[in-house]
Amino acid sequence: MILHTSKLNLGKKAILITESSCQKAVDHLEKGKINTIIETDSTLTIDINITDNCCFAFLCDMTVDSTATLKLIYHGYGTYCACNCCFGLTYHFGKRNAYPKIKAVMINDERETLKQIKK
Repeated sequence: MILHTSKLNLGKKAILITESSCQKAVDHLEKGKINTIIETDSTLTIDINITDNCCFAFLCDMTVDSTATLKLIYHGYGTYCACNCCFGLTYHFGKRNAYPKIKAVMINDERETLKQIKK
């Protein structure tokens, strides 16, 4: 599912954000988790897991702060159901050389999710 395309923000252009359907039911909401960060000369792909209401879809965005931390943002919306699920979101970015290199990634401003990008 394409959630967001052609977003230009501080030199990182999100070319695609994909969502997986409910991967498993969970008893309670948990902090997001960054699974993988894959960087090439021209792309940056970040795969994350989040938990939210099982009937939600997601609006996604991003920003980069002054410490070169890429902040992945998502907001759940839709019909509210009596269950929670683990979802996957994958952010695919095209990189522009005129901007500083991203040093870390974080989900929804949650410091517990901060992950440094390995050089």
